[in-house]
Formats: sequence, C-alpha cells, structure tokens
Amino acid sequence: MVLHMTNTVDELVEMRDMLKDGRARQIRERCGLSASAVARDLKVTPGAVLMWERGTRAPSGSNALRYARMLRRLAAKARS
Repeated sequence: MVLHMTNTVDELVEMRDMLKDGRARQIRERCGLSASAVARDLKVTPGAVLMWERGTRAPSGSNALRYARMLRRLAAKARS
C-alpha cells in the first residue's frame, strides 16, 4: 500500500509542476485537445480546466488524481 500511495503522491506532484510551468496546457494543445474535451473526460467544466492551467485554481481530490493521470497519458502520447 505504501508503494501505491507514493505513486499517487508522485503523480500529484508531477501534475502540480506541469501546471506551474505551463506544460499542462502545452501538452493538451500538442495533443490537439480543447479544454472542453479534457473537461468532458474529467467530468468538470471547461472553465475549471482553464483556471487550473492559468494557476487561479488547483484541482483537488479525485479531480486532481484523474487530471494527473490524464496529463501523464497525454505527455507520453505527445512524446511519441
């Protein structure tokens, strides 16, 4: 269980770093996705995604974890 917890923390830290330095938006755009498309998948509003990317709000709880995992998948896709 500690390994799973560490992985989750690592995912969240990575996501926060991507938001802070603008990589989250760059990755989304590189993959050709709109904020609306990401929002639909995460079941949040497009405004929420944009606020996260602008740094005016931060995702929390299950939204944060789902967004972190999505960003990780998109980053891998953008690299390939």
